[in-house]
Amino acid sequence: MKEYEEKYKQIFRYLSLGMSQNEISKLLSTSRNTIRKIKAVTDSIRLSWEDASKMTNEEFVHTIFPKNKNWYYVKKKCQLNRNFFYLTSTFEKC
Repeated sequence: MKEYEEKYKQIFRYLSLGMSQNEISKLLSTSRNTIRKIKAVTDSIRLSWEDASKMTNEEFVHTIFPKNKNWYYVKKKCQLNRNFFYLTSTFEKC
């Protein structure tokens, strides 16, 4: 798991720098699905690179993928956030 911990943090760093998922995938020899998952989770918990850079690799992984998390609840919350974002952005256009 240690090698993945470092890679996950590198992925987040490159995402924070504005690199595309394809660029990161080629650079780190990682699947785009892995990159998408990390992006989705870090976006949903609103983690900034400033905060993540202060964490160890292990702390970072446990922050984005906690061991004792109710994933059904997390999925529902993310869905609600997406719906709320859609509604607010649609409302702002009116």
